[in-house]
Amino acid sequence: MAVAPLAVVAGLMALMAGNAHLATVLVPVASFQLLGSLVMARTVLRGRISGLGHLGWLGELGRRLGMGGAWAAQNAGYDPEDRRIDLWKPWLVGVMASLSLVTALSHAALLHISLGPVGPGLIGSIIAHSSGGVLGSLPVTVGGAGLTEAGIHLSLLGLYRIDRLDAVLRWRIMTYHMCLAISGLMLFFSGGAIRKLVSRGSGNQPQPPKES
Repeated sequence: MAVAPLAVVAGLMALMAGNAHLATVLVPVASFQLLGSLVMARTVLRGRISGLGHLGWLGELGRRLGMGGAWAAQNAGYDPEDRRIDLWKPWLVGVMASLSLVTALSHAALLHISLGPVGPGLIGSIIAHSSGGVLGSLPVTVGGAGLTEAGIHLSLLGLYRIDRLDAVLRWRIMTYHMCLAISGLMLFFSGGAIRKLVSRGSGNQPQPPKES
């Protein structure tokens, strides 16, 4: 919801600039992502998901990870044929969309800083970053490795005629590899406490009644 509309704009800009190859990738992929995010938001705002029993283990996982007190409410009147999840959390959509937008804008601002005075400006950096995020979601490489960087570089080159792969790589180090290093250190020092917390939480999970 935060990045896909900007990527659609980038695709239309590429089409107007005569870069049909970039446009034919950005516009359909970003439009599909935007549609999917809107469908998920509508599902949450509608309030319920029913028929999870037909989804097998995926439905069971969704039931266990339901929002709010869904699990407790489900066990109060357990019906294995229904398995509806209460998802009425309109605040959740607003919070997650806002956090996604803040994250995207923060990363775009770092890209703008990395590019320096030769960059396309803050708005151009936001457009290029959104394009890279959409292209990075394509299942082409293992884990999408390198696709975001390639997408940003191609967008900068195709939309603004800026060839600064070095700046894109510096941006990636700032936004990804430094986060991995910090997270790794945090996990190293707090891994034991996290495992105890998870095991204690899983031990307290209520269990559905056994079928006779």
